[in-house]
Amino acid sequence: MTTAPASSVAPRDLGEYAERVLAKGREEAERIVAAGRAEANEILQKAAADARAAAEKARVDAENEARMMERNEMSGAELESKRKRLLAQKQVLDVVASSALGRIAELPSDKRRTLIGALLVRAKRDVPSGGVFCPDTDRPQAEAAGYRYLGPLSGAGGIVVESADGRFRVDLRYETILHDTWARSVKDVVGALNQ
Repeated sequence: MTTAPASSVAPRDLGEYAERVLAKGREEAERIVAAGRAEANEILQKAAADARAAAEKARVDAENEARMMERNEMSGAELESKRKRLLAQKQVLDVVASSALGRIAELPSDKRRTLIGALLVRAKRDVPSGGVFCPDTDRPQAEAAGYRYLGPLSGAGGIVVESADGRFRVDLRYETILHDTWARSVKDVVGALNQ
């Protein structure tokens, strides 16, 4: 068996070789560190950009929320204001209606007879015969029109005529007439109040 001659590497060559390996190792280490730093920088920049985007989104969301809350507050305030205005208008309308009924109830007897006569003529178109509810003071006039007296009528006055068989009833009480007239013209009245 023969052995290969041991290569003879001179110590000086060994030192150069070691230096080259160390230099190559340093270069590789610097490249790895530089790549790590670049990756770390990239990660930090992305994190900073994400943080800025999240902060901007949070700011926009907060502004939108604030605007929505302001709109809701304004809507609520407008709704409350409108509710109060409508309540005040209703109170005014109620006072006017009550005053009108009071004035009708206090009509002088000649005007009252004229008004009851007009109501009886109107009732005759729908219920030509039958009975009548009316205030006692208007009973003679209602009976003279051909209606049988059925009893007193409370409230401001007017008449309620009922057919002989009880199937038809015409309500011409002052409150009913005022309510019907009021319902037809309330839009105009409210419009006048809003001016």
